[in-house]
Amino acid sequence: MRQIHYALICCDLDPDRALFGAADTSESKRLEWRGANESFKFIHHLRQALAKNGSEFRLNWFMRADSQIGALCGDESHVIREFEAQWKFAIEHGDGVGWHPHTWRWNGNEDCWFQETTDLQWIAGMLRRSFKSFSVSVGTQTPFARMGWAFHCNTTMKTFDELGVVADLSCVPKMRCHGGALTGPRVNIYDWIGSPDEPFHPGVNDYRRPNDCPNRSLQLMEIPMTTFTVPLLSKQFFRGLVPLARKPMHRFPNQVRMPALRRSRILFATARHSTFKAAVGHLETQDLELPYVGCYFHPDELLDPILRDNFRNNMCWLSSTKVEFLNVPSFVELCEQEDGV
Repeated sequence: MRQIHYALICCDLDPDRALFGAADTSESKRLEWRGANESFKFIHHLRQALAKNGSEFRLNWFMRADSQIGALCGDESHVIREFEAQWKFAIEHGDGVGWHPHTWRWNGNEDCWFQETTDLQWIAGMLRRSFKSFSVSVGTQTPFARMGWAFHCNTTMKTFDELGVVADLSCVPKMRCHGGALTGPRVNIYDWIGSPDEPFHPGVNDYRRPNDCPNRSLQLMEIPMTTFTVPLLSKQFFRGLVPLARKPMHRFPNQVRMPALRRSRILFATARHSTFKAAVGHLETQDLELPYVGCYFHPDELLDPILRDNFRNNMCWLSSTKVEFLNVPSFVELCEQEDGV
């Protein structure tokens, strides 16, 4: 058993969702950011509280910059400019700031936004334009990113690599989702079946896996988020039904594994505390070269008192285990020093 030494905590700075009282993002022509405003304040207070116990809390903020933001807010870098004071203050306290593009595309015939996954030329062009806007506004020397909905394909990963993105944190190993929605178009489409649980350089012909041949791998480092499995008949599974019901777009595949039918899950930073601890405990039983936990949340989740308390309890518990909270550039440097990933 290897103790978890590092934590990568990520926040996807998306607008508020219908689950938390905002308009349906797929139908809305305006975006609400109450969760983002509250999250910066909450994290500042949490950081101060953990510092009293000798823990330096660091978070990685992933700022939206994409076609939808440009269409609804005037330009792709609107979110970066709107929260400039907040993210610069966060950087001063050791946080990281990365790029978070979604592939939302407007469908004029249906009068709604949808997740574009098939028009690869449009996606690559949008990513190039949006990254330019992001990098000019943030000016980071070590750009890193997380794709919206954890979506990637060979084209998007190669585009990231060509743009000079140093690290991507979209991977959710063992997970695949064909999309879902209560109303409107399907969203949350991704495929990471077969991906390892540790950082790797994606293969040129399969973004989900490393390639043994160095000249067939990308320079970009893929840093997986933590996933875990629970038996369908366990308490953890039944306790997880409520948060899954609140996030109906996440329909995870069942996997038959002896001796029990199990379900794969993404570890969210706002997960029930018992679930969070169990997932980290499972990680410690794995033979990982660099033991770390990687999880994420969305700002609007902190508007919910239960999820906010979950997040606070999870971070305080991690702090008590003496893990080191890292920003992404520091983690990439650590990986390179450890084993030359």
